[in-house]
Amino acid sequence: MRQATLSSELQDLFALDANRRVSIEVIADTNVDNPGWTRVAVGVEVQLLAAGVRDRQNGMSMEYQHPVTHVAFCEPGDDIQIGRRIVETHMRRERGDWVVLRTAPGTYLIMSIEHVPGAPEPRKQVRMDLWQMSVTTGE
Repeated sequence: MRQATLSSELQDLFALDANRRVSIEVIADTNVDNPGWTRVAVGVEVQLLAAGVRDRQNGMSMEYQHPVTHVAFCEPGDDIQIGRRIVETHMRRERGDWVVLRTAPGTYLIMSIEHVPGAPEPRKQVRMDLWQMSVTTGE
């Protein structure tokens, strides 16, 4: 198999299948008791999944202040940093179209970031451990 063919096959296997569009926010750097959040990026596509039992147990063993509730995969960027939060803005439906989330968007704190080993260039991917900050509605 030629190298170019192998590379394209690997990229197809590791292609990111995004199911959410999110905005990334950073806490304001002020001297007030309850600082607000400032949006630094919009339209970032991620694959957001509820954390499995293994992820939740690993999160608890790492002594995080908050438990791991979700994991997300996306392409790395300067705006993606530990301590920032992501807020869902759009959801991808089965037909591939994007729908705006108007009520109760999920909000998640980024607790850790690691590169996914084996993901080929140029589509590197990172995995984020997240803690759900927003209240779940059960819908």
